[in-house]
Amino acid sequence: MNLKEIRTALFDQTDWGPTQSVEAIARVNNFINRAYNDICLEAPFLFFESEVKLATQPDAASLLDTDTISVLTGVTDTDTTVAGGVANAANPWVFQQDIAADAAGYQSWETDRSWDGRMIMIEVTSGGVTTEYRNRIRAVWKEGLLVNRYRLSLEKPWPYQTLGTGPFKYRIYSDNYYLPDDVVEVRSMRLWYQNRNWPLDVMGQQEAEEYSFADSPRVVSHGLPRTIFRRHHFQLQGPAVAPTAELSPTGQPPANPWLGPDPAGTFEYVITYCWGKRDTQFRNPTMGLASGYADQWLNGNQTVYASTTVPEDVSENRFREPLWESSPSPVSTSVAALNAAGQAVASPAIKLTLPNIEYMQGFLTTGTILRRNARQSGWWVRIYRKRTAADFTNYEHLSTITNGQEITGLQKLDLPNAFFLLAEMRIDEVNQGVFYDNGRIIPDYHRRLRETHGYQAVKFYPYPDQRYEVDIRCVRRPRKLVDDQDAPLIHAVAIDLVINKALVLLYENMGNPSMAQMARVRYDENLLTLSKRYGDLRPAQVPVLRRFSRARPALSQRGQLKRWWTVKT
Repeated sequence: MNLKEIRTALFDQTDWGPTQSVEAIARVNNFINRAYNDICLEAPFLFFESEVKLATQPDAASLLDTDTISVLTGVTDTDTTVAGGVANAANPWVFQQDIAADAAGYQSWETDRSWDGRMIMIEVTSGGVTTEYRNRIRAVWKEGLLVNRYRLSLEKPWPYQTLGTGPFKYRIYSDNYYLPDDVVEVRSMRLWYQNRNWPLDVMGQQEAEEYSFADSPRVVSHGLPRTIFRRHHFQLQGPAVAPTAELSPTGQPPANPWLGPDPAGTFEYVITYCWGKRDTQFRNPTMGLASGYADQWLNGNQTVYASTTVPEDVSENRFREPLWESSPSPVSTSVAALNAAGQAVASPAIKLTLPNIEYMQGFLTTGTILRRNARQSGWWVRIYRKRTAADFTNYEHLSTITNGQEITGLQKLDLPNAFFLLAEMRIDEVNQGVFYDNGRIIPDYHRRLRETHGYQAVKFYPYPDQRYEVDIRCVRRPRKLVDDQDAPLIHAVAIDLVINKALVLLYENMGNPSMAQMARVRYDENLLTLSKRYGDLRPAQVPVLRRFSRARPALSQRGQLKRWWTVKT
């Protein structure tokens, strides 16, 4: 049954009239989705399993005694109100590798945003005693040819007044790994390596801490991980305002026209904030640009989206899932764009003005203070778009694509009632937080907007000594049912369970507690029956040992200690 059929069953059960208002349909749809999510938590065995993947990251540490980092000093923030432009003493948010970038024998840094959000351990030696200080990396970039240095910005300022400016030895590592935001229940995690895979044993957090498995990566064993344990939950703060959506200012012709090949129409937008990137192997599938491919974007401290006609940067950055993504903003106003009325006449694109999250974190200032950490807060803006109407008027006159062939055959699009990923953009002083949707970027039909409530972290023991892929068999939070043809990701015989749960909510809303109680009784009876059928795949006559906890004793498990594990120093 799809959403429309479930809703009809609810109306029939409550003896609702044959005509329903838009508000009634919206409320019943809301009850159905609430029931759908509740069942996912109460009876995850009724949902079909999914498989998601993540990849581990090895540590990156000083390879030589001269491979060090220092606080950026001398050439940092300049105050133009001071005669001669005197520089400040140091920028406590920025560290720089002390040797030239990519020098032979030294640690090479990743600037593809995969290190954004990782931890850095800075070793400070005083009086023959070395102390480790931990901080989180905001962003890693390679400064231009004149400097030719790797730099990184920190989440929290470095107290150089007491700890000094360096040089320091360092270690960049991943303290935890974060499951996808929509994972509800993990059934198994298996490590994939050289065409073989191993199950990962689960250990309790308290036990792992008692055995010092969560200690510094400098002293804990590194090798092939065999054990996991739960760590903290992380949530990225989301935007509180909607992006401002309007037609680009017109002229003769408009400065920012609708170019296509995506046909014009009526659109709404929402945004999220994101930080970091997941492994490059697991990318979203849909091609972003009408021309061009999923090239790898590298952070060279350059501006983003400098060109409004071929926006490669904002398309390339969307292919990889962020390490963390926030909950969505409110929905923008609806804006209608038009196709060109002819090759000589252009129609304006849609202009989006985004919240200046760089400025709000102090990483983009204007006026008298020029900071070297500008643009490097690590936070980007993801833009999602919903098409509510498609306009094919004058579509045959749309501008040509790269091979010189005009788009003339396409005359119909699928219009789901959902937001799809369009672009990912960083705010800087050049783009000024303005994005132009001009039809050059094709939305990712396979990446819908999700309600993100944060990420559950896990930790591996031993620390991974190289990149390993991990296959996670799990139950994922069901996607919201928004279109009448959406079908729940659940066994067909469990549809009555959704109906009865939604009836409980509906009767409570109508002020009918007796009918709500009757629906709850039917729900409990159906749930008990389905648990006998789907709670375990083995026949009912086969005895099943049910554990009180998924966590198993650590030291009684095979393979806890392996001789090829090593300690990184």
